[in-house]
Amino acid sequence: MNAAMRTRGAVTVVMLACALGRNAVHAEIRHGGASQYGRFRTAPTGQFETLTRPEYEPIRDAKVSADTPVIGLDVNGDARCFPISQMWYHHIVNDEIGGQKLAVTYCIMANTALTYRLDDLTSGLEVGGLYAGVLCMRRQGTDLLYPQIAAVPVPDNLSEGKLVPGPAPVITTFGAWKKVHPESKVLKPVPKHGIRYEAYEKKPKGYNTNPLMNETVTRRDDRLDAGREVFGLSLGKDSVAYPLDELRKAGGAEANLGAKTVRVVWDKDLETARVEPPFDGIATRAFWYAWCSFYPETKLPMADKPGAAK
Repeated sequence: MNAAMRTRGAVTVVMLACALGRNAVHAEIRHGGASQYGRFRTAPTGQFETLTRPEYEPIRDAKVSADTPVIGLDVNGDARCFPISQMWYHHIVNDEIGGQKLAVTYCIMANTALTYRLDDLTSGLEVGGLYAGVLCMRRQGTDLLYPQIAAVPVPDNLSEGKLVPGPAPVITTFGAWKKVHPESKVLKPVPKHGIRYEAYEKKPKGYNTNPLMNETVTRRDDRLDAGREVFGLSLGKDSVAYPLDELRKAGGAEANLGAKTVRVVWDKDLETARVEPPFDGIATRAFWYAWCSFYPETKLPMADKPGAAK
């Protein structure tokens, strides 16, 4: 796998230590207790700047190197590209893409990219904190919290209902996305955040533990190594995960989720895994520690292959 695609890693501890306060939503969690998923640490409003209706530029004009990891999303022919060197800081972009109001979300610690549907762009999502080592999102203007990797409310929070997943994005490289989507638009950098974007280049790539991850992650599942990358899918009460390296070797897989058969493919052009649409559930790459925290009963069809479990 292209080393540059294995992004991701832990958010800088110094920055997060400032950003993630000790106040949580519930007394049990506030004092260090754990919910069924893990511990929660809140981020003060405004610590990370969520983008709403940001500016884009044609992909041919973007000054982005070919091996830069990006989040790619194509909705009804409207292709957008979000460099992770920007998204690691913003985490969330609220925008209308292909006629759909969506929140494009990214967690650098878990390396998860997902979209969620919005009723309108005036009440989108923003960074809420860290929950079980994964981004936790807050509905703007409220105290309602939602973990990014699972479309369920945070336990003991007053969150009403569930977030509805949108079209599944992919994590690939800028060069691969540009080749497949030459008419794509690219998220334009916000000049005042240039120092934040530059900091990404100095960050460790890949799976990295740090005090905040160790503090908030409480579940362990030895079926796979915590830092193993998987492609996870969840629909209704069913979930499945495939080690990314095994999925690449196999070229794809069919997942039975409830009464639905879902096709996962290894896209050779984009050099990544993706789910074939239409799919109304959760589909994302993730480090195993993050996926198993929220989906402890997940199936691992390829885990019995040599070298799959560590």
